[in-house]
Amino acid sequence: ALPIYSIVDLSHTQLGEFLQKLRNDSGATQQELGLAISKSQSYVSKLELGEKKLTFIEVLTIIEYFELSCNEFISNLEGYYHE
Repeated sequence: ALPIYSIVDLSHTQLGEFLQKLRNDSGATQQELGLAISKSQSYVSKLELGEKKLTFIEVLTIIEYFELSCNEFISNLEGYYHE
């Protein structure tokens, strides 16, 4: 049997990889995403590498930036790790 998946089991690196995929798929640069969350390009780079942790407010801002609902964001995140 396959292990039961839980979104809380994701590492910061995995969440960063998902964020990078969202950004790349949208055509946004790290600098553009950084402006949206009031952070620098290097901060976004560190988020994508899992070196920084996303705050709840940053997650909400990112969801809004990519024009997703919270449910869509979580479903996309779950789907990304079930591929």
